[in-house]
Amino acid sequence: MNDEFSKYEEEGAYHWKALYDQKWFRQSPRLHARYDIPIRLLSIRLDLRESVGLDVGCGDGVLLYKIKKRGGDVIGLDNSTEGLRLTEQKLGAHRVSSVPLVNSSCYDMPFDRASFDYVAGIELIEHLDDVDAFLDEVSRVLRPEGWFVCTTPNRTEDQLSDEVRDPFHVHEFIADELLEVLGRVFENTSVYGAYPKSLDEIYVRDKKLGYIDKAARLMFRTFSYSIFNPYVKWIENDPSGSNSLLVGVCQK
Repeated sequence: MNDEFSKYEEEGAYHWKALYDQKWFRQSPRLHARYDIPIRLLSIRLDLRESVGLDVGCGDGVLLYKIKKRGGDVIGLDNSTEGLRLTEQKLGAHRVSSVPLVNSSCYDMPFDRASFDYVAGIELIEHLDDVDAFLDEVSRVLRPEGWFVCTTPNRTEDQLSDEVRDPFHVHEFIADELLEVLGRVFENTSVYGAYPKSLDEIYVRDKKLGYIDKAARLMFRTFSYSIFNPYVKWIENDPSGSNSLLVGVCQK
């Protein structure tokens, strides 16, 4: 893993700032979907309220918060003590308790074999030097027929295979590569594409139209807040370069 990850020391709980530390009409449906898509895919496959889960690389705790809001039982693990401190602070401020937090490497997790019904890794594997070792450890702590869900940025078409857009990343994947890596450990594996271009054309517009862009973005946010988030509902079975986020779903 990239040991120089220092964003929490430099920026604080930056995921919470982007998602919750502002009025609803300024919140980003696209960023919420980063967490809500994995939760939706897990909820289709198991009952979160009757399951025990593990969030590896929990960071400042946004996924933990969202799972607890849905009545789930989950543990957070991260190798960043500052990230875990921020998690405890933010969960406490939002009146969420009873979330065990573990400071540990993802390569040697301090849990017994078959401890969890599901494991999540949100934008984690692109930071890892040894993805295979991590996935072996995920498989070890998963119960039989348990689920693993992960997200990772989709490498763009104009990127070289060893090029990364984020200096904190070790490697960025394309869909076929992610499917192959996950499939080395999990026989039942699917990879989906999120953030389709058609939605980004509406929400993440960059047409220099000023108030028209702002109005379109506000309408999108209002719809997402009051009815449903299109980014969460709209994922593609055949990922392509038009999707900037990959979602892997595996069963042990």
